[in-house]
Amino acid sequence: MIKQLHRFIYLTALVLSTAASANTYLIGKGMGDITGPAFGSPMWGFSKPGQNTEGIHTRLKSRAFIFR
Repeated sequence: MIKQLHRFIYLTALVLSTAASANTYLIGKGMGDITGPAFGSPMWGFSKPGQNTEGIHTRLKSRAFIFR
């Protein structure tokens, strides 16, 4: 799925760059880890009162694509 999205973005950038020879497009992508703290954080109503986190099951990542 991600490879298909990257392919689509690459082809879109290629079409945009060839369609408008006088204009310049800047295209960027980025990915970052936005996972919270791994140990000792309160779970804010998603558990029993007083229960804290004990580790990370899966990391949470954020992706961004920029066309300018």
